[in-house]
Amino acid sequence: MVVLQALWTAFRSFATARSRFGCFEGCCEVVLGSDADAAKENSKMPEVKNPRVHAEILPALAAAVVAPATKILAIGSVTAKGTPEAIASVRPHEVRATVRNHLAGKIEQWFSLTEGRGVVFIVNATSTAEAHEVLEKLPLGIAGMMEFELIALGPLAPLAMLIAEPPRS
Repeated sequence: MVVLQALWTAFRSFATARSRFGCFEGCCEVVLGSDADAAKENSKMPEVKNPRVHAEILPALAAAVVAPATKILAIGSVTAKGTPEAIASVRPHEVRATVRNHLAGKIEQWFSLTEGRGVVFIVNATSTAEAHEVLEKLPLGIAGMMEFELIALGPLAPLAMLIAEPPRS
């Protein structure tokens, strides 16, 4: 319920800016009946250099919308211990452990870095601590040959403006 109230507040801020600045006038109009043809002629978008949401409503949006972490971006880098010879001896175990985590739904996707040595995982976790727990158990992590930068990802919060309740007069 709190999330819905926050979304409503964000949309009200957006709608206030829309009506104040007129930057979206005429682009979201529904017309039924015989006035539809006349509405098509009159509903041209105004010429506005920057139709994006104006800076004065962004603080309200940021305060109102809190997006939970739904995935963790894990960027793995080889450490000094990770010499090519040392990694070669652990690689078969690392691959099997990564595939097991994928099949268990813990690692959703994995990629190799095209610049440098390392990997990128999309981990199904709701916190960086949860992702760290999964990744530290991989053979290269146990051997101290790989370390991860963990970045929490979540839904794009500004989309909440699209579904929030309009302002009350």
